[in-house]
Amino acid sequence: MTTTPHHGPVPFPGPPPARGGSHVSATVVARTAVVLGVVALGAGSWLTSRAQTSVAWFAYAPLSESTLTISPSPTPGLLLVGAGLLLVGLAVGVVIGRRLP
Repeated sequence: MTTTPHHGPVPFPGPPPARGGSHVSATVVARTAVVLGVVALGAGSWLTSRAQTSVAWFAYAPLSESTLTISPSPTPGLLLVGAGLLLVGLAVGVVIGRRLP
């Protein structure tokens, strides 16, 4: 605190007051992250399990005397699983962060 010769101590200005409509609580963030994380985990698991099926498009290449088989890649499913795990981890971090002093 500083003093002025005529008015006494002057308090140091703190942070500006929070606006009413723009504040999102940590509970809303945690719940949203859990819901989106679980949905991403489910969709990613489903996509990854589909990639292991034996049904696929195939073509015959007569000049090379071999058959080309293209099966679905597990990469999109694995990316969704990773995103789901990150979102659930975010929710856990928010909950633990709120409990710490």
